[in-house]
Amino acid sequence: MPIDPSKYPSNWRDIRATILGRAGNRCEGSPAYPDCRAANHQPHPVTGSRVVLTVGHVNHDTSDNRPENLRAWCQRCHLTHDAELHARNSAVSSQQKAAVKELHRICDTAMKHWNNRAARPALIKTVIAAAEGVLGDLGDAK
Repeated sequence: MPIDPSKYPSNWRDIRATILGRAGNRCEGSPAYPDCRAANHQPHPVTGSRVVLTVGHVNHDTSDNRPENLRAWCQRCHLTHDAELHARNSAVSSQQKAAVKELHRICDTAMKHWNNRAARPALIKTVIAAAEGVLGDLGDAK
């Protein structure tokens, strides 16, 4: 998965090169696979897929770029290490999509009744309350 450059320091390429050099261009092993030493750009000894080493944050904090928090990992080690984080992020994304979908439904309903001038103040209050609820839900989801 491509990285979001805004979450990394401007010298990330140098940091990455340092970590890969430290690792001898091999996977440093993860908690799940501590003995993994898959070589970059070679077939993985277990999966057979071509290895593309990445640099992972042990504590998942992309602002913590201390060498002891960074590991050179093959896809298997990195994805396994980040699996719980990816599952949490997916759940948050699903909640956000559901909240926005509900807000759209409420707005669509309000628009169907917009020609009724007498109902407009109540419709506006309903949409505002729904928007506040959705925004609150989105904040809670994080």
